[in-house]
Amino acid sequence: MKYLLLVMLLPLLVHATEPQVKVRSQLLPSEKVLVGGTVVLQIDLLVDTWFNAAPRLPTLTLDGAVVSAPSGEATHLNEQIDGKAFFGLRLNYQIIPAQARGYDIPPLAIEVQPGQGSGPLTVHSQALHLGRIEKTEKIVR
Repeated sequence: MKYLLLVMLLPLLVHATEPQVKVRSQLLPSEKVLVGGTVVLQIDLLVDTWFNAAPRLPTLTLDGAVVSAPSGEATHLNEQIDGKAFFGLRLNYQIIPAQARGYDIPPLAIEVQPGQGSGPLTVHSQALHLGRIEKTEKIVR
């Protein structure tokens, strides 16, 4: 009987020990952007353990914009969230709008491998909207 109870509780114990993963995303600057200017899609990946491998990021394509994927380097983060230590990476996509219009940035599926986890996890960034891009003004001499 004790073994049956242990077998029934095992999934709960495994789930309780899974690492926590948090994803944040934002656009910088969030206000006035000009055609040909650079906008950064900043993505923070945070875990309460460590990363067993580098995150796998998807390719981001936006019609009417040039998008550069993050380089191999990331900014390291250390934060306290609700009294718990989290460690993470900040990755940046660079977006250069070529057209004066708004852009919808879809949620990105990112694969992470947190330490002490049962395997790779797929997390999603939030969908964002880059407001209307303004044309550069012509300089008259």
